[in-house]
Amino acid sequence: MAEGDSTKRSRLDADNVTTILREQGAANLRSEAELELVLDGMELRRPGAHEQEYLMPVKALDGSLVNGYRSFNVLGMGQEARGLLYHKLISSNTPDFSSENVEIKAAINQTEQALVSFEGAKTWAIDMGFDNDDVWWEIWNHPHSHMVNRVYHMERIVEWQAASGKWEERYLDATFQYLKHLATIETELEVRLQGQKYAKRQTVTVELSAVPIRVYHPEDKSQTKPVWLVRAKVTGAVGKPWYLLTDWPVNDADSAMRIFR
Repeated sequence: MAEGDSTKRSRLDADNVTTILREQGAANLRSEAELELVLDGMELRRPGAHEQEYLMPVKALDGSLVNGYRSFNVLGMGQEARGLLYHKLISSNTPDFSSENVEIKAAINQTEQALVSFEGAKTWAIDMGFDNDDVWWEIWNHPHSHMVNRVYHMERIVEWQAASGKWEERYLDATFQYLKHLATIETELEVRLQGQKYAKRQTVTVELSAVPIRVYHPEDKSQTKPVWLVRAKVTGAVGKPWYLLTDWPVNDADSAMRIFR
């Protein structure tokens, strides 16, 4: 069009560009044996913007609120390839906005649809902002799909198996005392140890423990899912341990290290 040979505009809008990137990302990953799917939410901060459509308050790095948007993204990773599988910019001020839970489910389902022909195992890696049983069961609705979630809500009620074999209700944090040590490893992490003023990348020792539990379906409490709670505790760290929930079995050192990675 710039050269005068055509009056047809290029389809360089966000939806079309994102669609091309997602299709290419899925194509790049189809030859992998298994995939990790990293779902994350991010803020696009526009502190000086006032005229853009549907601006919403988002958190600035200093904790204050500024104008901007939210986004959800899914990055697919295999041993050799990676690709963008989902991206959407959202605002709670758009007329068709329902809730962030609806947007998260859309990210999961559209990603799974793009990988419908993929026959290997898929593991969703999600952080504390997605500690929600609705999200877990949305993932588990899809064949060959698993998840690893760093948990935030320690007050949720789960089932723990007593020595008698009976499954009993416990608060999640009450199951910590039953964690079984599986491995002690050395790795490099950016972490602040006791006596240090700042976090830095350094060699640390990590103790890995796990306990099998069951979680309830969010709507049907007669339905449960066997999962494992994994604790990754950095020796001498100032911060709290990681508590990871996964439906992959964790019953030995190798499986514990896999979930930690």
